[in-house]
Amino acid sequence: MYEVSNFEKYRVKRFTEANADWLNFVCDCRNGKNVYCNYDVVVGNVADDEVIKCVRMYMRGVWDEVRTIEEMKYYKQNDQIAFLSQLIIDETVSFKGSYGVKNDG
Repeated sequence: MYEVSNFEKYRVKRFTEANADWLNFVCDCRNGKNVYCNYDVVVGNVADDEVIKCVRMYMRGVWDEVRTIEEMKYYKQNDQIAFLSQLIIDETVSFKGSYGVKNDG
């Protein structure tokens, strides 16, 4: 288990929902643009295996922003915190312990 202390003093890009800003950020990253390099931490929705299907429809020009965002509402939204430098990890993340998981299989 890890504890994350306040990282708001760093350059943080926070997405509170899967909206046009989030969609275009994800597309830029998928297209090899280094837009994430402007930040130390990015917080927001994960473009997981299900959500990325919608993003790909947008990237291919099949759907517009409005349709893509509307379609994403049908998938479970999961948040992530992406720490983009070792310094941020060293200064804000601390290990608190671990526990075993029983495997019945």
